[in-house]
Amino acid sequence: MKHSTCLSAFFTALAISTCAVSPVWADNLGACCFADDGDCILTWESQCDAFTGDYQGDFTTCSPNPCPQPTTTLAAETTTTLPATTSTTLPEPECGNGAIEGGEICDDGNTAGNDCCTATCTFPSPAGCFHSGGSTLTYVDDPSDDSKDKLAWTWKKGSEVTMADFGDPASTTTYQMCVFHVAPAPTTVEASLVIPPGDYWTGGTSKWKLKTESSPVTSGITSALLKPGVAGKSSVKIKGSGSALPDLDLGSEGTLRVLLLNSVGKCWQSGPMPIVKVKGKKTKAAGDGGAGGA
Repeated sequence: MKHSTCLSAFFTALAISTCAVSPVWADNLGACCFADDGDCILTWESQCDAFTGDYQGDFTTCSPNPCPQPTTTLAAETTTTLPATTSTTLPEPECGNGAIEGGEICDDGNTAGNDCCTATCTFPSPAGCFHSGGSTLTYVDDPSDDSKDKLAWTWKKGSEVTMADFGDPASTTTYQMCVFHVAPAPTTVEASLVIPPGDYWTGGTSKWKLKTESSPVTSGITSALLKPGVAGKSSVKIKGSGSALPDLDLGSEGTLRVLLLNSVGKCWQSGPMPIVKVKGKKTKAAGDGGAGGA
Protein backbone atom coordinates (compact mmCIF):
# COMPACT_ATOMS: atom_id res chain seq x y z
CA MET A 1 0.00 0.00 0.00
CA LYS A 2 1.10 3.49 -0.71
CA HIS A 3 0.40 4.43 2.90
CA SER A 4 2.70 1.74 4.30
CA THR A 5 5.35 2.77 1.80
CA CYS A 6 5.12 6.31 3.18
CA LEU A 7 5.46 5.13 6.76
CA SER A 8 8.48 3.04 5.87
CA ALA A 9 10.04 5.91 3.97
CA PHE A 10 9.42 8.24 6.91
CA PHE A 11 12.04 6.35 8.91
CA THR A 12 14.48 5.69 6.06
CA ALA A 13 14.45 8.74 3.77
CA LEU A 14 14.01 11.83 5.96
CA ALA A 15 16.41 13.85 3.84
CA ILE A 16 14.11 13.90 0.79
CA SER A 17 11.98 17.12 0.76
CA THR A 18 10.30 17.27 -2.65
CA CYS A 19 7.88 15.13 -4.69
CA ALA A 20 10.14 14.56 -7.72
CA VAL A 21 9.47 10.90 -8.57
CA SER A 22 6.75 8.35 -8.01
CA PRO A 23 6.38 7.21 -5.29
CA VAL A 24 8.53 9.62 -3.23
CA TRP A 25 8.41 10.44 0.44
CA ALA A 26 7.99 14.21 0.88
CA ASP A 27 9.57 14.41 4.35
CA ASN A 28 8.79 17.29 6.63
CA LEU A 29 6.78 15.55 9.22
CA GLY A 30 4.09 13.55 7.65
CA ALA A 31 2.91 14.00 4.07
CA CYS A 32 3.37 11.63 1.12
CA CYS A 33 3.14 12.97 -2.40
CA PHE A 34 2.56 10.49 -5.24
CA ALA A 35 3.17 12.23 -8.54
CA ASP A 36 1.99 9.32 -10.67
CA ASP A 37 -1.64 9.40 -9.55
CA GLY A 38 -1.87 12.81 -7.78
CA ASP A 39 -2.60 11.15 -4.43
CA CYS A 40 -1.32 12.72 -1.26
CA ILE A 41 -1.43 10.90 2.06
CA LEU A 42 -1.30 12.83 5.34
CA THR A 43 0.40 10.99 8.19
CA TRP A 44 -1.09 13.14 10.98
CA GLU A 45 -3.38 16.14 11.05
CA SER A 46 -1.19 18.08 13.48
CA GLN A 47 0.71 19.23 10.41
CA CYS A 48 -2.32 21.10 9.16
CA ASP A 49 -3.08 24.75 9.91
CA ALA A 50 -6.47 24.64 11.59
CA PHE A 51 -7.35 28.14 10.38
CA THR A 52 -6.14 28.10 6.76
CA GLY A 53 -6.26 24.35 6.00
CA ASP A 54 -2.68 24.47 4.58
CA TYR A 55 -0.10 21.71 5.04
CA GLN A 56 2.65 22.90 7.41
CA GLY A 57 5.49 20.44 6.54
CA ASP A 58 8.72 22.34 5.91
CA PHE A 59 9.31 23.22 2.25
CA THR A 60 6.75 20.67 1.06
CA THR A 61 3.70 21.30 -1.11
CA CYS A 62 1.26 18.49 -1.71
CA SER A 63 -1.37 18.69 -4.39
CA PRO A 64 -4.14 18.08 -3.90
CA ASN A 65 -3.94 19.45 -0.34
CA PRO A 66 -4.51 16.55 2.09
CA CYS A 67 -5.54 18.77 4.99
CA PRO A 68 -9.15 19.19 6.05
CA GLN A 69 -10.46 22.60 5.04
CA PRO A 70 -11.93 24.77 7.74
CA THR A 71 -15.55 25.77 7.57
CA THR A 72 -15.98 29.54 7.93
CA THR A 73 -19.21 30.82 9.38
CA LEU A 74 -19.72 34.51 8.94
CA ALA A 75 -21.27 36.33 11.86
CA ALA A 76 -24.76 37.59 11.22
CA GLU A 77 -24.83 41.23 10.19
CA THR A 78 -26.18 43.43 12.93
CA THR A 79 -27.60 46.92 12.75
CA THR A 80 -27.13 49.37 15.61
CA THR A 81 -29.80 52.02 16.01
CA LEU A 82 -28.50 55.16 17.73
CA PRO A 83 -30.85 57.05 20.02
CA ALA A 84 -32.55 60.03 18.43
CA THR A 85 -30.90 63.38 19.04
CA THR A 86 -32.89 65.54 21.41
CA SER A 87 -32.73 69.28 21.93
CA THR A 88 -33.64 71.28 25.00
CA THR A 89 -35.45 74.58 24.65
CA LEU A 90 -34.67 76.89 27.53
CA PRO A 91 -37.56 78.97 28.81
CA GLU A 92 -37.60 82.65 27.96
CA PRO A 93 -36.35 84.92 30.75
CA GLU A 94 -39.22 86.05 32.94
CA CYS A 95 -38.67 89.42 34.51
CA GLY A 96 -40.14 89.64 37.98
CA ASN A 97 -39.67 86.05 39.15
CA GLY A 98 -36.77 86.86 41.48
CA ALA A 99 -34.13 85.02 39.41
CA ILE A 100 -31.62 86.73 37.10
CA GLU A 101 -31.99 85.02 33.71
CA GLY A 102 -30.90 85.59 30.13
CA GLY A 103 -29.97 89.22 29.55
CA GLU A 104 -31.42 90.50 32.84
CA ILE A 105 -29.20 92.70 34.99
CA CYS A 106 -31.36 92.44 38.09
CA ASP A 107 -34.62 90.86 39.22
CA ASP A 108 -36.24 91.97 42.46
CA GLY A 109 -39.24 89.67 42.20
CA ASN A 110 -41.69 92.21 40.75
CA THR A 111 -42.31 94.30 37.67
CA ALA A 112 -43.12 97.49 39.52
CA GLY A 113 -41.39 100.69 38.52
CA ASN A 114 -39.75 103.37 40.64
CA ASP A 115 -37.59 100.92 42.55
CA CYS A 116 -34.01 99.60 42.46
CA CYS A 117 -34.76 97.25 39.56
CA THR A 118 -37.04 98.40 36.75
CA ALA A 119 -40.01 96.62 35.22
CA THR A 120 -37.65 95.38 32.46
CA CYS A 121 -35.08 94.03 34.94
CA THR A 122 -32.47 96.72 34.38
CA PHE A 123 -31.07 99.26 36.81
CA PRO A 124 -32.97 102.57 36.85
CA SER A 125 -31.44 105.27 34.72
CA PRO A 126 -30.27 108.41 36.54
CA ALA A 127 -31.33 110.47 33.52
CA GLY A 128 -33.79 113.10 34.66
CA CYS A 129 -32.95 112.71 38.35
CA PHE A 130 -32.15 115.61 40.61
CA HIS A 131 -28.37 115.92 41.11
CA SER A 132 -26.52 117.18 44.13
CA GLY A 133 -23.44 119.30 44.58
CA GLY A 134 -22.07 116.75 47.00
CA SER A 135 -23.09 113.50 48.69
CA THR A 136 -21.79 111.24 51.46
CA LEU A 137 -22.68 107.79 52.72
CA THR A 138 -21.52 106.36 56.02
CA TYR A 139 -22.15 102.85 57.22
CA VAL A 140 -21.34 101.27 60.58
CA ASP A 141 -21.40 97.48 60.72
CA ASP A 142 -21.11 95.85 64.14
CA PRO A 143 -20.60 92.13 63.41
CA SER A 144 -21.22 91.21 67.04
CA ASP A 145 -24.46 93.18 67.45
CA ASP A 146 -26.66 94.12 64.48
CA SER A 147 -28.73 96.42 66.66
CA LYS A 148 -25.76 98.81 66.61
CA ASP A 149 -25.56 99.01 62.79
CA LYS A 150 -26.02 102.50 61.32
CA LEU A 151 -26.51 104.05 57.88
CA ALA A 152 -26.61 107.71 56.88
CA TRP A 153 -26.86 109.39 53.46
CA THR A 154 -26.66 113.12 52.82
CA TRP A 155 -27.58 114.76 49.50
CA LYS A 156 -26.94 118.51 49.53
CA LYS A 157 -26.64 121.64 47.37
CA GLY A 158 -28.97 120.00 44.86
CA SER A 159 -30.69 121.22 41.74
CA GLU A 160 -34.02 123.01 42.11
CA VAL A 161 -36.69 120.91 43.85
CA THR A 162 -40.28 121.88 44.68
CA MET A 163 -42.57 120.52 47.41
CA ALA A 164 -44.72 118.89 44.71
CA ASP A 165 -41.72 116.78 43.64
CA PHE A 166 -41.79 115.06 47.04
CA GLY A 167 -45.43 113.98 46.65
CA ASP A 168 -47.35 113.19 49.84
CA PRO A 169 -45.37 110.61 51.83
CA ALA A 170 -47.76 110.95 54.78
CA SER A 171 -50.56 109.31 52.81
CA THR A 172 -49.73 108.05 49.30
CA THR A 173 -46.11 108.44 48.21
CA THR A 174 -43.66 105.56 48.70
CA TYR A 175 -39.89 106.09 48.75
CA GLN A 176 -37.12 103.63 48.02
CA MET A 177 -33.42 104.17 48.65
CA CYS A 178 -31.02 102.13 46.49
CA VAL A 179 -27.32 101.72 47.29
CA PHE A 180 -25.31 100.53 44.28
CA HIS A 181 -21.73 99.30 44.17
CA VAL A 182 -20.76 100.57 40.70
CA ALA A 183 -17.02 99.88 40.68
CA PRO A 184 -15.32 97.58 40.25
CA ALA A 185 -17.77 96.12 37.71
CA PRO A 186 -20.31 94.64 37.57
CA THR A 187 -22.79 96.94 39.29
CA THR A 188 -24.57 95.31 42.21
CA VAL A 189 -27.39 96.41 44.52
CA GLU A 190 -26.05 96.57 48.07
CA ALA A 191 -29.30 97.77 49.65
CA SER A 192 -32.90 98.41 48.70
CA LEU A 193 -34.62 100.27 51.52
CA VAL A 194 -38.35 100.97 51.23
CA ILE A 195 -40.10 103.75 53.13
CA PRO A 196 -43.86 103.28 52.80
CA PRO A 197 -46.23 106.22 53.30
CA GLY A 198 -47.42 106.76 56.86
CA ASP A 199 -48.27 109.22 59.55
CA TYR A 200 -44.69 109.12 60.83
CA TRP A 201 -44.09 111.74 58.10
CA THR A 202 -44.86 115.30 59.16
CA GLY A 203 -44.75 118.66 57.41
CA GLY A 204 -45.94 119.21 53.91
CA THR A 205 -45.56 123.00 53.76
CA SER A 206 -41.85 123.76 53.61
CA LYS A 207 -40.35 120.30 54.15
CA TRP A 208 -41.11 116.68 54.96
CA LYS A 209 -39.72 115.08 58.05
CA LEU A 210 -39.76 111.44 59.12
CA LYS A 211 -38.85 110.26 62.58
CA THR A 212 -39.54 106.69 63.65
CA GLU A 213 -36.89 105.86 66.22
CA SER A 214 -39.49 104.34 68.54
CA SER A 215 -41.04 102.21 65.80
CA PRO A 216 -38.76 101.94 62.74
CA VAL A 217 -40.14 100.96 59.35
CA THR A 218 -39.39 97.45 58.10
CA SER A 219 -36.27 98.45 56.14
CA GLY A 220 -34.57 100.01 59.17
CA ILE A 221 -34.94 103.66 58.11
CA THR A 222 -35.43 105.73 61.25
CA SER A 223 -35.37 109.34 60.07
CA ALA A 224 -35.51 111.45 56.91
CA LEU A 225 -35.56 115.13 56.00
CA LEU A 226 -36.65 116.30 52.56
CA LYS A 227 -36.16 120.03 51.84
CA PRO A 228 -37.07 121.76 48.59
CA GLY A 229 -35.24 124.82 47.32
CA VAL A 230 -33.76 126.64 44.41
CA ALA A 231 -30.62 125.28 42.80
CA GLY A 232 -27.94 124.85 45.43
CA LYS A 233 -30.37 124.96 48.35
CA SER A 234 -32.35 121.69 48.20
CA SER A 235 -31.26 118.76 50.36
CA VAL A 236 -32.12 115.22 51.47
CA LYS A 237 -30.96 113.39 54.59
CA ILE A 238 -31.82 109.77 55.40
CA LYS A 239 -30.71 107.69 58.36
CA GLY A 240 -31.26 104.11 59.47
CA SER A 241 -30.20 101.95 62.38
CA GLY A 242 -30.72 98.61 64.07
CA SER A 243 -30.96 94.98 63.09
CA ALA A 244 -33.57 95.71 60.40
CA LEU A 245 -30.86 97.26 58.22
CA PRO A 246 -29.35 94.85 55.68
CA ASP A 247 -25.71 93.88 56.06
CA LEU A 248 -23.84 95.79 53.35
CA ASP A 249 -20.73 94.26 51.80
CA LEU A 250 -18.98 97.50 50.83
CA GLY A 251 -15.41 96.28 51.08
CA SER A 252 -12.48 98.65 51.59
CA GLU A 253 -12.34 100.17 48.11
CA GLY A 254 -14.53 100.85 45.10
CA THR A 255 -17.24 103.34 44.21
CA LEU A 256 -20.82 103.65 45.43
CA ARG A 257 -23.87 105.47 44.11
CA VAL A 258 -27.16 106.18 45.87
CA LEU A 259 -30.52 106.68 44.18
CA LEU A 260 -33.67 107.78 45.99
CA LEU A 261 -36.91 107.22 44.05
CA ASN A 262 -40.54 107.95 44.83
CA SER A 263 -43.81 106.66 43.47
CA VAL A 264 -44.65 109.95 41.71
CA GLY A 265 -41.73 109.38 39.33
CA LYS A 266 -39.08 111.62 40.84
CA CYS A 267 -35.56 110.61 41.81
CA TRP A 268 -32.53 112.03 43.59
CA GLN A 269 -29.10 110.77 42.63
CA SER A 270 -25.69 111.08 44.15
CA GLY A 271 -22.66 111.28 41.94
CA PRO A 272 -20.07 108.49 42.06
CA MET A 273 -18.84 108.21 45.65
CA PRO A 274 -15.46 106.50 46.08
CA ILE A 275 -14.91 104.80 49.40
CA VAL A 276 -12.59 107.29 51.08
CA LYS A 277 -12.30 105.92 54.59
CA VAL A 278 -12.53 102.59 56.36
CA LYS A 279 -11.85 102.65 60.07
CA GLY A 280 -12.83 99.76 62.27
CA LYS A 281 -16.55 99.17 61.81
CA LYS A 282 -17.13 102.40 59.86
CA THR A 283 -17.03 102.92 56.09
CA LYS A 284 -17.38 106.31 54.43
CA ALA A 285 -17.89 107.16 50.76
CA ALA A 286 -18.08 110.70 49.40
CA GLY A 287 -18.23 112.45 46.06
CA ASP A 288 -19.41 115.43 44.05
CA GLY A 289 -22.87 115.13 42.61
CA GLY A 290 -22.10 117.02 39.42
CA ALA A 291 -24.26 119.53 37.63
CA GLY A 292 -27.71 118.75 36.38
CA GLY A 293 -31.39 119.25 36.95
CA ALA A 294 -34.65 117.39 36.85
